[in-house]
Amino acid sequence: MPGGRLKLDTRSSIELLNWDVDVDPEFARHRCQQPKLARDNDEMKMSVCAENWVCYGTLFYSARELAVYPGRTVKVKDAGANGPVVVKGWAPSGNSKSRHFR
Repeated sequence: MPGGRLKLDTRSSIELLNWDVDVDPEFARHRCQQPKLARDNDEMKMSVCAENWVCYGTLFYSARELAVYPGRTVKVKDAGANGPVVVKGWAPSGNSKSRHFR
């Protein structure tokens, strides 16, 4: 915001939108990122999981999809902060366990 002041009103919020990008009728075609293999496909077949980059192209954030094969376990260590989203099964996170069953 100009002058370093934070204005919490609707008009100020609307002014922050990039209308050319946000209302693009072909948004997905112009900006969709297809998943990319994080490792060689043959290497993943011999591993305990499949791993794809699903959000990439910036130095500020990224996202991976990690699918652990049935009956296998994996321990993930990252250099940066992370926030796992468990879709099926369970995953320990710190001192707690996140659970989700389908």
